[in-house]
Amino acid sequence: MASRTWPCGEDGPKTVPELRKKMIELVKNKSSTKLIDVKFTRDHIFAGHKGDVLKLAQMLAKQRELAKSTLMITSMQATAKAEILNWIAHIPDAMLTYQRGVWTVNTQGSTVPALYSYKWVTVDLPELKRMMIKQPGDIVKKCDNWMTESLKSPEIACQFDYDGTPLIYHLDY
Repeated sequence: MASRTWPCGEDGPKTVPELRKKMIELVKNKSSTKLIDVKFTRDHIFAGHKGDVLKLAQMLAKQRELAKSTLMITSMQATAKAEILNWIAHIPDAMLTYQRGVWTVNTQGSTVPALYSYKWVTVDLPELKRMMIKQPGDIVKKCDNWMTESLKSPEIACQFDYDGTPLIYHLDY
């Protein structure tokens, strides 16, 4: 699980340029699947989905009891490495602080614009529930009333893995 702090020890990087260099080295040595935090997957991606988006939307609506719920339906595995390298290059120096052998990522204002756009689905749960009661046969035909697919370029935030590798932790969209 990612953390906003990384105790790098006495031999670790002590300046932001040294930290950036170390993070790039760590990222290049990991596979993309190891660069996405578990919390990120739980919060943003509906993993394991098979079938059409309509089925996904119905499952999403049942899983989250929110009036409107949005999840990413594009995998980031192919782009995770590039997105993290972009984050390393563009996170403002002031968002990375070092004190007594520990690096901290400020979680406020540390997002950077993503390099790529991703596909999302938003479900209007009250409308879906209304249609399930009043027009159950029309749910598929009238999915535009309760489900929206979109393409967005979010802002990406990272936090440290146990070894200092930045992991994709959060999206602002």
